[in-house]
Amino acid sequence: MNPLPAPSRLPFKYLPAIIERSVVSARRLELRTSRTSTPVSSAFDLFTSCNSGTGPYSDVGHTFERLAAWVGTHRLFGPWTQALGISYDDPEVTPSGRLRYDAAFVVPAGTAGESEILAGELPQRHYAATIHKGPYTELPLSYAALLRWWLQHGDGEISDAPALDFYLNQPGVTAPESLLTKICLPVEK
Repeated sequence: MNPLPAPSRLPFKYLPAIIERSVVSARRLELRTSRTSTPVSSAFDLFTSCNSGTGPYSDVGHTFERLAAWVGTHRLFGPWTQALGISYDDPEVTPSGRLRYDAAFVVPAGTAGESEILAGELPQRHYAATIHKGPYTELPLSYAALLRWWLQHGDGEISDAPALDFYLNQPGVTAPESLLTKICLPVEK
């Protein structure tokens, strides 16, 4: 087996294997393994994003639909395709009407955005990461469990950088209780 590339040049397809170190079940809220501080980079890949404006995180579905239509129209779906959310605010602190969120898809390098569709790179950062299994409405429970775990066992401080959600399956074809989301809480070492 070939070794993985250096973290600063990891192709996006390697990220799930690299950052998956512990598992949170939304129903049981158990952390099953230990440390999860992992450098994550997608400098190899670009993402397109569509700002959903402000409002409850539960309202971002329409933004994903618009972005997916744009990605499909430009024939950018492929084996590299990964949906992700970029959350700028903590819903425990920020009123739901003021929450900021970007819906995003990984796209091939060189893709240019247009109009409200932006292209960019995820900067290299350290994240505490885990897998959430269950409906998106229960994501705050997994974030709270991950935060508690990090505060007890982590090596560093929570960063004010955006949190990332990698959607590992599709809500239209997957039962809510079987949805898998890799949640990534930014930390500083």
